This record gives sequence, structure tokens and C-alpha cells, in this order.
Amino acid sequence: MGITGGVVVGAVGLWMLRGGKRVIAEDGKADGLTGPTRLTLGIVSLIVGYHCVMWAVPALTFGVPVGRWWMVAVGA
Repeated sequence: MGITGGVVVGAVGLWMLRGGKRVIAEDGKADGLTGPTRLTLGIVSLIVGYHCVMWAVPALTFGVPVGRWWMVAVGA
């Protein structure tokens, strides 16, 4: 479940970095996300997705300590 969630979060991050599709509402306004906002959300999503995947695999493989999840949260 952690690997799937991490891949989904990472895919959302890539989508945000590409600019996403601007959804135009009925009143003609865009979704309201600027370029820097999309860049920030994309990078943070990639980092969080990476850590979700690394925490889901056995610790002997990569050695990412789950007990330090708060560092990722503060950094994001």
C-alpha cells in the first residue's frame, strides 16, 4: 500500500511539474494555481512520494528510517 501510494503521489507531482491541465470553470476563471505554486507542489509531492516508497520497502535494502517521518513533514 505504501508503494502504491508513493507512486500515486509521485505521479501527481510530475503532473503538477508539467503544468497540469487548467480546468476552466463556467465563469471563465482558471483553477487559480500559478506557476510557482505548481512547481512547489510538484517538488514536494515528488519528495513525499519518494519517501513513501522507500519506507514501504525492507529497511535492509535502503535503510530509510521510518522514525524520522517528521523531518520530511517539516521540510515539506
